[in-house]
Amino acid sequence: TSPQFNLHLTDWINEKNDDVVLQHNCLHFFHSFQTSLSHQMISFCMSESPWKFDIKPNTLDQVFTFVELYKQNITSEQLYYWSIPIDIIENYQRYVNQLSIGDNTSSIMMMGTQLLYNCTSPRFGPQCQYSLDNYLSTDVSLNEIINSYYVQPYESKILTCYIHLQCNRGLISICLDWSEICDGRIDCDDGSDEEHCWIIMNNKCKDDEYRCNNGQCISKIFVNDSLNSFDCLDRSDEHQISSIYFQDNNTLPIFENENIICSWREALTYSFSSRSVFTSSCMHQRHSLIAQAMFSYEPDFLSYNCFFALKCRFNIPLYDNSYCSDFCKNEECTEMIGQYCPTLFYFPSVPIAYGHVYFAYTIQHVMNSTNMRLIPPEYICYNEQLCNEFQSNGTLLIFDGKICRHIQDFLPLVDINRGDWYFSYVRPIHAQLSHCNKIIHGNNSIVCNNSNMYQCMNSLKCIPLSYIGDGIQDCDYADDEEQTLIDRMCSIDQSMIFYKCETTNKCIHRTRIENGYCDCQLDEYGICDDENIELNKMKRKIRFSTICNNFVDLLPVIINGQHHTDETDCQFWPCNNTYTRCDGIWNCLNGADETDCESSLLKCPSYHHICVSPVTNQLVCLPIEKANDRIIDCLGGTDEPALCSITNDFNQQQKFLCKGNNISSCISPTYLCDRRIDCEYGDDENFCNSNSTMWNFVPNDPSNSDAQEFFYAYFYKTLFKPKSVESLLIESKNLDINT
Repeated sequence: TSPQFNLHLTDWINEKNDDVVLQHNCLHFFHSFQTSLSHQMISFCMSESPWKFDIKPNTLDQVFTFVELYKQNITSEQLYYWSIPIDIIENYQRYVNQLSIGDNTSSIMMMGTQLLYNCTSPRFGPQCQYSLDNYLSTDVSLNEIINSYYVQPYESKILTCYIHLQCNRGLISICLDWSEICDGRIDCDDGSDEEHCWIIMNNKCKDDEYRCNNGQCISKIFVNDSLNSFDCLDRSDEHQISSIYFQDNNTLPIFENENIICSWREALTYSFSSRSVFTSSCMHQRHSLIAQAMFSYEPDFLSYNCFFALKCRFNIPLYDNSYCSDFCKNEECTEMIGQYCPTLFYFPSVPIAYGHVYFAYTIQHVMNSTNMRLIPPEYICYNEQLCNEFQSNGTLLIFDGKICRHIQDFLPLVDINRGDWYFSYVRPIHAQLSHCNKIIHGNNSIVCNNSNMYQCMNSLKCIPLSYIGDGIQDCDYADDEEQTLIDRMCSIDQSMIFYKCETTNKCIHRTRIENGYCDCQLDEYGICDDENIELNKMKRKIRFSTICNNFVDLLPVIINGQHHTDETDCQFWPCNNTYTRCDGIWNCLNGADETDCESSLLKCPSYHHICVSPVTNQLVCLPIEKANDRIIDCLGGTDEPALCSITNDFNQQQKFLCKGNNISSCISPTYLCDRRIDCEYGDDENFCNSNSTMWNFVPNDPSNSDAQEFFYAYFYKTLFKPKSVESLLIESKNLDINT
């Protein structure tokens, strides 16, 4: 089956030959996020004037008038499968409708002369003038083509630039990105990228609004509503932002990837994060190109021989340095450094942090480091006026107007034999010297007297309240990270900056929620307040309809000395009831609550289940008597849910039983059709026609097999059912109740 390429807005074009061009000739791509029950429609449109293209008359494809189509009883649905543009299909249906009511006016007769081209695949469009470069004859849907395109690796060698602000950042080859404006750190030499940004930080939100970390205000109803769409530019309206990956150019242009900021502060907050301290862009290429440019800038104070010998000797893994094998042979690099380099020098020659922090080396240090893969910096040099209150009185050195300290004063446990320059030295120094950020406001009463700002102790510095307790020291004395201050600010917090632990009454910054660490204390059931927030809520409050559904959802309460849950005394509660009937989930072990339910997949007799034959991978009907009899009749063991038993609604794993009838062979449905064989006999992949997994499945796509449609419907509700707290009615308080 050939895929359909139905263009939209083919008639939405400015007919005048001028520069005003609307988006037109659009292909719509449907993307589904099953984890949040949200969907997105992405449009790929032409934006250039059609007058720029010389479209030659089409003499290869069949051409019809509306009159001819009507006489042949061609329907609009048939035109859709011909890849006819939607506008033309709608016009044809309008023409058919008017004829059906006897409208024979001249305008309808004129409409009947409209031409329609039946394009030969893979061409499409009003005149068959378009085709896709990466089209393959094996492609069966537009969604599959687009998904395949974006999984192909693509490494950009250029950056997008914000051209409306002249910015000299000391690195000629690196321009300013829009995400680096007002990100809390100066990137331009003149500070123009952070000028007047305090106005945003002092922004006050309304009572029904949520204040993002960057000062932006959004409605509170959008907070934590979906991991797949952010309403704050800095993504601070959603938990688990630390889990969002560093993007590449080949990511889908969906909401979670477009117009977002990955603040450089996140790299300091999340120790395991792949974020960059060099930029607030979410594009990995910008980090790499900035790091490369730092080592490519040749300063006047280093000779050519010294500079290139250093690049080769330091073995910086950021660029192609294959020339080093010829440039430096038999320790010649080390000899050249000793001969041509100054006694003390910066390398790289530009600041590595906050616009004034440098790595410095002596020749002797480099000469003595011949056996190391990567030479650690010997000194950290900085502007003393911007860095105060160091605890160590270690070795001080003045160089180029800056104070230099030995690296051991900052990183006493640094592993000098590690081979990762960025993670070993750059990011730790950013964290250690975070209070040296020269954007931190000082001696500015207009800024610091605002209610959204905090005045640092014994200092002229002030910081936004959203910086308090975020794990980054912004004040000289680190008072912004003291628990007493965090708890005090939490008690008056109106901006949802802090989260109060139910177990200990301790307050933590919202960026610590679901960050992979338990910042609140574990309760008696081993549940952490700040991790798995929704699970925590649902363990204490559940929907009435989830009582006695074979899943323990509610935390136990002690009644008359006995532990009771929502699954206690369920022998008096029928599993097949109004709330469980035909909801897509087997609440009865034999699935009695899901028989005789309407399905478009297969019509079965009464008291039968639809399932996939493990022999043919085709849909069959199974009598209810064969369900839950401990004999596997259906692929994946869907007729025997007890064999892949799970403890509660929130365990999303091990629900598909691989052939072999072994409990250890149960896998997550998310592994189905992922082009990787997880079951011994490949039964998790053998029924797949398309490469749509449970994460990106598009229902009713022609490329899906019937088995894929079935498993999607079978597992969908239990994997991705909504966790809306508004509908919760039953509450558990962990109290002793005696009657």
